Amino acid sequence: MVYTDKRPFVSITMGDPAGIGPEICVGCLSNPEVYKNVRPVLIGDEELLRRAMRLKGCDYKINPIKDPRSGIYEVGTIDFLPVSCEAGRDFEYGQPSTDAAVWAYHFFEKSIELGKQGLVDAICTAPINKEMMKKAGFAQTNHTSILKYFIPGVLPTSMFHCRELKVFHYTRHMSLRSALDAINVPGLVKSLHSVQEVMQSIGYENPRIALAAVNPHASDNGLFGNEEQEFLKPAVEQCRKEGINVTGPIPADAVFYQQKKGLYDCVLSLYHDQALIACKTYDFEKTVSLTFGYPFVRSTVDHGTAYDIAGKNIVNSENLDSAVLTAAYYCGKKSKNQE
Repeated sequence: MVYTDKRPFVSITMGDPAGIGPEICVGCLSNPEVYKNVRPVLIGDEELLRRAMRLKGCDYKINPIKDPRSGIYEVGTIDFLPVSCEAGRDFEYGQPSTDAAVWAYHFFEKSIELGKQGLVDAICTAPINKEMMKKAGFAQTNHTSILKYFIPGVLPTSMFHCRELKVFHYTRHMSLRSALDAINVPGLVKSLHSVQEVMQSIGYENPRIALAAVNPHASDNGLFGNEEQEFLKPAVEQCRKEGINVTGPIPADAVFYQQKKGLYDCVLSLYHDQALIACKTYDFEKTVSLTFGYPFVRSTVDHGTAYDIAGKNIVNSENLDSAVLTAAYYCGKKSKNQE
């Protein structure tokens, strides 16, 4: 197979060594479609990689590199950038530990370093364990907070991509009660401006944005709540005056279907499950989380460490494949828009 030199460099972190991260990485790097579109660089530990390869029953060539530009990037060869770490190696599949969390942290840290240096176009992450990160003593316990720590001063915007769906979040990891309390006009206006900026950066000159309602039937003019009247409608009116092509609030039981059918280019959702239920029900394996605003595109799988099936060779890498290929797709979109 002849590959194009325009394939973006995408670093892939192995994630929590005790979870399914290492084995889905090997599975992903067995996919010819990945190499057709991407130059993948695996970030991790060679002993973990060899263990995962034995589990998957494959005998690929491991090509250790220090610089992504020296990779081979062909099926059958894993271009591998090793990370050193003083944490212990006494971890087992399915058994969370602080040592495993320390390794996972260093894998991601190295990947961020490559991104800051401009040596990769995108970073794709296998899952980590937030609880173990906290127990290991890290103040930053998830990928988002780690990125903010190493690249401060950036206001990133997250988007979930699932086939035709492009869904942004106003709030994410907080209780429903806290998410409702966080709704206000200035915050919504700021989020809608961020959505427009991201959509324009990937080629939508005047994106059609839908704002999801929070209450049933968009509250039926206040019958089922006051968020739409008090916050959502004023925010939409203000943004439209400022040139943003936003419509809403639209009942959440219809808005995702309408975006899927092409009536809108994207949706701003009000809270975590409002968006994720729609995306994951539509196609769990194709749901990918993306972060824009950094010098690189960041993507991740939309599942956890899956300790219950780790090391059993029963998991497939389809979601990681989607995360890598989707990151490459948006690298291309951003490059074309910058020409």
